[in-house]
Amino acid sequence: MNLSQYKVADAADKGAEMVVRDIYGDPTDATITLLGQDSQKYRARMRDWQERNRSKSLKQMLNADFKTFMDDTYKLCVVSWKGFSLDDGRELECTPENVSMIFDDPNYAPIVEQVREFVDDRANFTKSNAKN
Repeated sequence: MNLSQYKVADAADKGAEMVVRDIYGDPTDATITLLGQDSQKYRARMRDWQERNRSKSLKQMLNADFKTFMDDTYKLCVVSWKGFSLDDGRELECTPENVSMIFDDPNYAPIVEQVREFVDDRANFTKSNAKN
């Protein structure tokens, strides 16, 4: 067994491109470059959460604050995007404010779900899966 297949942290820090799918599961022309769960940013956020909640029970940790915390963590994983536009046809720039707008609006839940799944799937950040 070649151990190099398990080296996901470097690739997670570089990011990988996710093709956004429409609500029917078909690929669109929009892409999002994302950091993976093994990236330094993601791991640092998780360590911070664990430190701040060390003395709490699991039930206390997994309250509504945890969802907000995880949403904020996934927002930090967004490096860039292409192909997002507004109703008037103008391109939507990838800024922290626009990332929050996408994540915080329930109308865009299908995009946010794709981001979560992609970030959490280590296979997306392996050499053999460079083009996702």
